[in-house]
Amino acid sequence: MERIKREGDEAMWHHKTKVGTFWIVESEESHQYYLGMDNDSLGCYKRLEDAIKDIREQSTGQLKWDEARSSFVPEDVQQWVEGEPENWNKF
Repeated sequence: MERIKREGDEAMWHHKTKVGTFWIVESEESHQYYLGMDNDSLGCYKRLEDAIKDIREQSTGQLKWDEARSSFVPEDVQQWVEGEPENWNKF
């Protein structure tokens, strides 16, 4: 998994959908993955794959996404865009 560096030495990826933009930040310190959509933080995961699985299975807790018609989200984070989404407000 290729990593990008941000402030605090953290990696970040994002994926834009019709409903909103998902983002995942890896904490170098805690080795956990923080999942969010747009300006909302949605959860913390021990494994990156589990965060992406919740998105793909539409069980994120973000009703706008979870109740929407299915939309494609790449399973492999290498198919996501590395770095911060445009106009992203840090949580």
